[in-house]
Formats: sequence, C-alpha cells, structure tokens
Amino acid sequence: MTAFNAIGSTWTGGNKGLITDVLRNEWNFEGVVITDFRNEQRAYMDLEQMVHAGADIALATVPQPGEPWPELKERDSATTFKAVREACKHLLYATVNSNAMNGIAPGSIISYSLAPWESVNTLKIISRKRLNSFSSY
Repeated sequence: MTAFNAIGSTWTGGNKGLITDVLRNEWNFEGVVITDFRNEQRAYMDLEQMVHAGADIALATVPQPGEPWPELKERDSATTFKAVREACKHLLYATVNSNAMNGIAPGSIISYSLAPWESVNTLKIISRKRLNSFSSY
C-alpha cells in the first residue's frame, strides 16, 4: 500500500520511481499495489498517473455506473491500455497465488452452496414468515 503523502512533489500513489523502479524492478515485487485512501477532491491524486506508475488499485474510488475508470483521459492510448493490462495481470497473479485457489487443480469441480450459518438464517426467516401468516387469520 502506498502512502497518502508525497515524496517531494509527487504523490506516492503515482510515483513511478517508487512503485515501478524500486518496488517492482529492484525488489522484484509481483503482487498488487494499492494506494492509500484516494480522495476525488484532491487534484494531485490522479488515477491515470497511478496506473502509469505501476499501482493497481485505488482505494475508495467510486466510478460512475457502467463506466470503468472514468477519469482516464487517454483510454484509447496504447500506453494506458498496457498499464491497465499490467494492473489486471498483478491482480490475477495475486488471486491465483492466494488462499482463494487452495485445492483447485485441473479437473476440479467447483460447487457453490450455502454456508451452514446461511442455512440456519434462511430457516429462521421462513419460519417467521409462516408464523406471521398464521397470526393474520
């Protein structure tokens, strides 16, 4: 996680020297870099600068519905596309190498079911509705 402050006059969330040169190239960090709380009202916390610097996620950014990353001014440029693609790669790398993927192997069948506490909670809701329906008679 990058800091909320700046190094010199550059916000740490958009500091390419810090994120790409030191963290990724010198220290060989391959995981996700998230910025500290990014405030929309602060002009120096530029989302495009963050992506080009090598950070992956901006904490507390709420984009407009249906419009991913609305602040990217150069969405159609090849350099922005490459930077966003790298951010996605880092996110997927972190997910695949996390506990979320433990036990997943080729040929695994993934099934989804309610957790035990969700089953109990659902039964409580159903029984309350039935009791309420009987009390209305």
